[in-house]
Amino acid sequence: MVLIRTEEVWKTYGVDTARQVDAVRNVSVTIDKGTITAFAGPSGSGKTTLLSLIGLLSRPSRGRVFLDEQEVSQYSEVYRTKMRRDEIGFIFQAQYLIPQLTAVENVALPKICTDISRDEAEEQAKVKLIEIGLEQRLEIKEIQKLSNATKSEVLRISMMIKKSQHKRRLPLIPKIGLRTPGIDWRIPTQEG
Repeated sequence: MVLIRTEEVWKTYGVDTARQVDAVRNVSVTIDKGTITAFAGPSGSGKTTLLSLIGLLSRPSRGRVFLDEQEVSQYSEVYRTKMRRDEIGFIFQAQYLIPQLTAVENVALPKICTDISRDEAEEQAKVKLIEIGLEQRLEIKEIQKLSNATKSEVLRISMMIKKSQHKRRLPLIPKIGLRTPGIDWRIPTQEG
């Protein structure tokens, strides 16, 4: 079953200027649910731009983007923001955690942005973090004191915690680097 599909997608910057750049040119890709897909290429080849199109961070200049066979490329910014909040999760190579928050608070934050109470979101975050063996690190105030592997786990759980109210989550990894030990790199399916 197809999760993501692009049809002849282009992203052009500086249209009608001397500095016009086609960051993505005529890309058609199909990604099935439950598969792992990597975009590889030299710096400047359009990998991150393609992921920003698939992740609804930007619109293609031409072509179409589909999620679950629903065309999403021309949705309004408000609707695309809602879809990013509810349906798409990003895992970055660098750990973008809020340093003033605990692991629990960092994981709960995306859930709090929905219609759930802070207490309930933090309880769900604790359960998920305990499930992956981080019970000793739940309340460490300075998140930067955690190892990189632990911070990556916190990010993964932060992305996945919204899943409970939605049928799918689409993790996007903008820069492929070394895999962090202990992280489950499978793309989740509807079953989890």
